Amino acid sequence: MEFIPATLSNSESGLLVDKIEKHFLTHGFGLFAAELRASRSFIGYIGLAVPSFEARFTPCVEVGWRLSAIDWGKGLATEGARRGAAERFRSSQA
Repeated sequence: MEFIPATLSNSESGLLVDKIEKHFLTHGFGLFAAELRASRSFIGYIGLAVPSFEARFTPCVEVGWRLSAIDWGKGLATEGARRGAAERFRSSQA
């Protein structure tokens, strides 16, 4: 993994879930669990998030994903990001 050099420990994973849930409560959108349709196996997460850091381009909404390496290169992040963005824009117009 180029930008995320290691897997998370159980406690780090729990903290990430807490952060994702808080983001949903604050913004009404966030990162969703991603699973393969055929096997229903969990492969990571994909979704939209407001970055918690400051930069010249923030505030903004970014597309985020973290997928198991075996599932890279299959278009799954692209598919999930498109569906997540479409759902977010659809729900904001309701």
